[in-house]
Amino acid sequence: MSPEDQAKVVRMRAHLKRSELYANYWIAQATTGAATSRNLSRGVEGGGWRQLTDEEKIQSALDTALNHIHSIEETANNLASLIENSGGEL
Repeated sequence: MSPEDQAKVVRMRAHLKRSELYANYWIAQATTGAATSRNLSRGVEGGGWRQLTDEEKIQSALDTALNHIHSIEETANNLASLIENSGGEL
């Protein structure tokens, strides 16, 4: 594996860990209720804004965690492809 590919592997592994930590953070925000203390609003039809309900804030935190989990899957697939294309050497 070339030095460039090895550097990619290092960055991808760091991204995997960071995404895992962020997913855990947002899950904790949702399960402890800390997500409800965020000041979030959404645009409404016809203009203006409304505050999100506590349930919507919790769902937003869980959605964010899910986005990080999807990022883990995508990065893991990219890492696997990089390793496969290099002949399986790290």
